[in-house]
Amino acid sequence: MNIVFAVIGLLAGCAYCYACHLLAVYKEPDEVSGPMNMIHSAWATIPDLNIEISILLALAASIGYAIGLVSMANMISEASPSFAALLKGCASVSSVGLFLCHAVWCVMIILYQKLEDKANIDSILYELIESFRIPVCAIAVISLLCTSVVAACNIVFGYINVPIVFALGNPLITMAIGYGLYKFKPDKFRELPMIYMPGLGIALLGLEALLANIL
Repeated sequence: MNIVFAVIGLLAGCAYCYACHLLAVYKEPDEVSGPMNMIHSAWATIPDLNIEISILLALAASIGYAIGLVSMANMISEASPSFAALLKGCASVSSVGLFLCHAVWCVMIILYQKLEDKANIDSILYELIESFRIPVCAIAVISLLCTSVVAACNIVFGYINVPIVFALGNPLITMAIGYGLYKFKPDKFRELPMIYMPGLGIALLGLEALLANIL
């Protein structure tokens, strides 16, 4: 059963990559504004179907992410009960947090498309971002930072039987790489840190669990 759970975790990462990709398919030149340049003028061109499919894929991915982490926790439950408990705790928070972050993103796009008062759209979305900032940041720390560190420690300490290089295969590292590439070439890698790299990191965690089960 652990192998099945690991495969689900791997597929969850792929699903989340595509869910994010659907929200970055722009049909016109894009201009950014608002806090942290989070508001995109090209949101107006994203089809409703893309948003609907994206939210469903994100829901499936968030559940699959938790299942993949449970697979990893089950493998180390005897060798390191404390790390196993931490991973299961992270899985519980991550399943909610990943979907919450994606849902807020989708709501922002829908509001941008539907609100007629475009002159005040930045201030309206800024208030939305501010209202969710604390819970989203807290969940992001648990679901990405804590999960990545705990998973990496399990590999370094030998609790998960995969080559030690896989300690770098987690959402924290992939997003850091994506951000580094973005800073190097902003125009070419603008969507990399937040669109594709989180899903890649989730998929790598599932891959690590799968390899550990079959090696």
